[in-house]
Amino acid sequence: MIKHNSLLTVLCCVYVSLHAGEQQKALSNTHVIYSHPYLEQSQILINNDSNERLSGKDRVVTFLQNKTLLDRNKKAIRLGDGNEIFINSSAQKFAWLGDSLSVPAYPDAPGNWNKAVLFTKPAVHVLVNELYNRVIVDKKERIVLAGRCVGAGIALNCLKSLVTFNENKDYFEGSLVKSSEDAQSIIAAINKGAFIASVPLLSLERYNAVAVPGSALTALTYAAGSLALMNYGADKILHDVEPDVQQAVGLAGVALASVSGGYLKDLYTKTIAKFIVPLISRFNYDSNHEQPIDRIEVLKGKITAPVLMMNQLKVTILMISMILMRMRSKTKTKKIKIMNCLMMVNIMMSQKKT
Repeated sequence: MIKHNSLLTVLCCVYVSLHAGEQQKALSNTHVIYSHPYLEQSQILINNDSNERLSGKDRVVTFLQNKTLLDRNKKAIRLGDGNEIFINSSAQKFAWLGDSLSVPAYPDAPGNWNKAVLFTKPAVHVLVNELYNRVIVDKKERIVLAGRCVGAGIALNCLKSLVTFNENKDYFEGSLVKSSEDAQSIIAAINKGAFIASVPLLSLERYNAVAVPGSALTALTYAAGSLALMNYGADKILHDVEPDVQQAVGLAGVALASVSGGYLKDLYTKTIAKFIVPLISRFNYDSNHEQPIDRIEVLKGKITAPVLMMNQLKVTILMISMILMRMRSKTKTKKIKIMNCLMMVNIMMSQKKT
């Protein structure tokens, strides 16, 4: 028995349920663009038998012949009409949402910190050009834009720039989008499709490569301060002080550290994001570029497509539900799949309301 990937089964159910009036043509003339995370690549495997590899840049895989390939777990993987398959397994999961799929090749992929642009203008232009080629050139009616982590952040910055085209035309210099009509056509195609953001990176300061060093430096700062106070200052300062007062001073110090810890961590992460990351990236990363979370309110009322936003908690809940589904697949598979579908619809609707 052929089984589709559980997550994609849920996403497909959500997508079709959101287009209940168009179920027969939901995937017709629909293109899926997967904006990949920083550490993923966009290569594809051409001719599954010969293992020939080519760059995924501006390369579209079509699924008009509905070919599939079974993996080791007897789950169906969608195979392109020319027997192509994306090496990027996360991209392949979204292939079920349309009749064609592409993955933009960002200039810093996969994970080249000396070329890092992350979610700034060079990466946004790559995604803008991909959208232009699919909507304006290929005349795709619907676009399902899916992204994860940094890729979702790129997608958010891209959408913000498109809906405010008339306010920042200079931002598009060097891209294929030259007019407000082009930008509006792309937005219209996305609004007929969907936008999926999985664990989106909304600020560089939240990225593990920045947040973890910031936390470590904060801990080291307090450790160094505590050692210095214990070895050089405590005896002199508290030598003639009553024990009760010493204890109170100690508790006050702990309270001060806990309160100021967040501010100190913010200081370190902001410093790393502002100065260290551009230095490591050889100044390819523009620290003055707006973060995905900045001005996100401009999308309100402009992006009317079904929006599925999944943070880490929601992904964890989904993973647990999928494990439970597999454990009980022999008896109640259909029932649990329906429950998962309803859960994802509720998540999406809650995001739409907020």
